[in-house]
Amino acid sequence: MFKIDDSPEFTHTVRVMTPVDGGHREDSFKARFKVVEDDENHDEIAAFTPEAVKDHLRRIVVGMEDLVDDSGKAIPYSDEVRERMLKLPHVRLALLRAYRNAFAKERAGN
Repeated sequence: MFKIDDSPEFTHTVRVMTPVDGGHREDSFKARFKVVEDDENHDEIAAFTPEAVKDHLRRIVVGMEDLVDDSGKAIPYSDEVRERMLKLPHVRLALLRAYRNAFAKERAGN
């Protein structure tokens, strides 16, 4: 049996490869995504401009958890926090990857 949900959402861990001197550091946080129809914003995403990607992520990202400041204090989710995160290209790529992988999990070893 398949349950039809009019506004499905899900939470997944987002793994971010943060650039550091000489390489990368793997960071992670949890994001809550809203499922959107395939044709919604598809042409703009195909163009892959930063603004089109940000607009798409604004539609699908409805929450974030496990965010902290420099001192380790938890940062609650807000639209302002989402905008700060979307300014970072490596975070945008990680969010897109997490959303895509939720529907088409990549095979290990390929």
